[in-house]
Amino acid sequence: MDLRPRSRSPATATAAAITREFRPPTTVAVRHDAPTRIFCFIEDLFFQAKISETAKKLGIKVEFVKGDKESVAKLTDVAEADRPALVVFDLNNANAKPLTLIPKSKPS
Repeated sequence: MDLRPRSRSPATATAAAITREFRPPTTVAVRHDAPTRIFCFIEDLFFQAKISETAKKLGIKVEFVKGDKESVAKLTDVAEADRPALVVFDLNNANAKPLTLIPKSKPS
């Protein structure tokens, strides 16, 4: 009977190393009073869920807006420093009218 320790195969050693190094993703807390700098004109619930989950993990506040006049005014009628950092449009979203809203949201 051989009592020497067996050497692990390379695949077993790699799997053990990956298991030791894996850490579950953590979410970063977002302040409730933080300004919203990313606005999304997306109505598709699948994409909303994916974007929301990614933003939560990164600690970024994202707001999903409709194409109504109040939300458009919120984006266009503000000072340059308060403008959104990113605006995401679904070009198939007819309610937001992206082809008319995009030129309005650009800085002058």
